[in-house]
Amino acid sequence: PPRISADARLPNPSILTCNEPIPLRLLVKKLSETSETIYLQTLQIELISYTNIRAHDLTRTETGSWIILSHSNMGRSIGSGPDPVGTEWKIDSSLWNRIPLPNSVAPSFETCNITRSYELEVRIGLSRGNAGSIKVS
Repeated sequence: PPRISADARLPNPSILTCNEPIPLRLLVKKLSETSETIYLQTLQIELISYTNIRAHDLTRTETGSWIILSHSNMGRSIGSGPDPVGTEWKIDSSLWNRIPLPNSVAPSFETCNITRSYELEVRIGLSRGNAGSIKVS
């Protein structure tokens, strides 16, 4: 199977705003020679919250999550076999740039005993193949 890397990028500093889309860039890079086309099969973007609470010597972490986007069985071509090794393909941001962050997401904060932070988890599934014969890697 071909070797490929995926990279998710946010602007620096990474600030997400309620009711605004996530300013995310997804790049896929071809790391080895292959004649097969690369396809985007699945894409999921999830925002995960962590609230850490401390009281005396006790600590508790509460988590929450919001599925921003979940697509499967996409079969979208993102790169072709003849492209040279080192080629970077940008995944079309129109898949997520019209979806606003829910307004139920509270801001990050830190007090003397409570902190809230967030992680953005991006999962992509790629496959390879020639027209009509896609193989999942």
